[in-house]
Amino acid sequence: MPTEFRTVVEQGTATPDDIADRLGISTQHLRRLLRAEHTSIGRIRDAVRRDTAIASLSRGDESIEKLAQCLGFPKPARFAARSAGGPAAPPATTGA
Repeated sequence: MPTEFRTVVEQGTATPDDIADRLGISTQHLRRLLRAEHTSIGRIRDAVRRDTAIASLSRGDESIEKLAQCLGFPKPARFAARSAGGPAAPPATTGA
């Protein structure tokens, strides 16, 4: 289930209801499935963001500063700390 969910998340920003609709299940069932896999919507979104950033940096597509800005980090140092294994919460909830 997380792989299917991850594919939907990679296609753009969506609410849990949107994601469940695209997967053809209820939002409650989506959450139960994710809980059974010991993961959450937020964890998968963070993994998608991290993997996208790593791939972009590896290819040399964008600078750390540009990626930090695109991912919602006001300072590249906060993005670098998160990328190195910092808190899993989105930047808006941690005051990054």
